[in-house]
Amino acid sequence: YDSLSPSDGLGNIKKAMEAANKYFQLDQYLTPEEFQKLDENSMFVYVSEYYYGIAEQRKLDLAARRIGKVIKLTKENDAMKAEYLERVKALHDVLERTKKLLEDRTIDNTMAGARRRIAEFYEYKANDKNQIIQGQLAIEGIYNNLSMRLAHNKRPEWNPGEGYTLKDVAAAIQHLEKCEQERKVALHDELNRQIRLQKLDEQHTSRWEKLMLWIASKEAFLSNKPEIASVTGAELQLRLLAAYESERDAV
Repeated sequence: YDSLSPSDGLGNIKKAMEAANKYFQLDQYLTPEEFQKLDENSMFVYVSEYYYGIAEQRKLDLAARRIGKVIKLTKENDAMKAEYLERVKALHDVLERTKKLLEDRTIDNTMAGARRRIAEFYEYKANDKNQIIQGQLAIEGIYNNLSMRLAHNKRPEWNPGEGYTLKDVAAAIQHLEKCEQERKVALHDELNRQIRLQKLDEQHTSRWEKLMLWIASKEAFLSNKPEIASVTGAELQLRLLAAYESERDAV
């Protein structure tokens, strides 16, 4: 409208007629020159065609805007659904891997192995578990925002599929918590077992060393061949041998 020139009356009328024909199919049964000759009643009848045509066009424009809004809303919702599925599937994979790790009850049967597995467990608690919780909060935020948009626009609730709902994720994380507690108990039980074994090994080594020293001293005693020159000397050696045999039996 701003491009029209007030001095070009016929040109402006021609543009209006062409626009009416283009946008609401008003036949050009008058020329611009004939339009300028219309009386008031004829002008009223002719201009009313524009009124109804523009009114219909406004309805189409409103419908188009509504459709555009629906399309925009649908695209945004689809993008949120895609983001939710991408995040929840990634989280699902992490939960599956972590579950296998926590359900693993194999042991290395060494003190170093027990300490290493406990260190890995607490590294998981400090890092991986935190990422899992953050991932859960992120998908909850996306799903709740999407659900609010759908409800506000009177759309049906969205189901992301079996295994990927918030309820499924919460159940998987709850199972993970159970596995985590069981894993913690099992790892500390194994560490305590290794500590007990280490103490037993230390006791065994100490006693073994004492026994080896005793054996060495008795072998030296038994290998010594004293010269006996009297009955008293012989009796002494017999008593020493009897004392050794008594000590040997006790050992």
